[in-house]
Amino acid sequence: KTQTPTNIQSYENLISIYSKRRVTYPDCTPAYVPAGESQATTPPGYLALHKNNLPKARTEYELTQLWRRQHQIESIHSRPHTWFPKIKDAYSHIIH
Repeated sequence: KTQTPTNIQSYENLISIYSKRRVTYPDCTPAYVPAGESQATTPPGYLALHKNNLPKARTEYELTQLWRRQHQIESIHSRPHTWFPKIKDAYSHIIH
């Protein structure tokens, strides 16, 4: 008999938030959906792109979530940009 842990939280219906330069759920775990969205809801843009074909839109949205997870997009604003020092040197008038 396989036991399922009871302490695993389902994030499917939680809304993600942007806080401290990261996208997380209210308990501070990484969220792989854009801020203000949940895993359970297919965004209107995906539905429009696929002419209201919900299964196809849902599949594409899940692939996007997978890509976001693989590339750690939830923390993109807290990672240093590789080219920032060179850009700053080239454009000394930049304020950042």
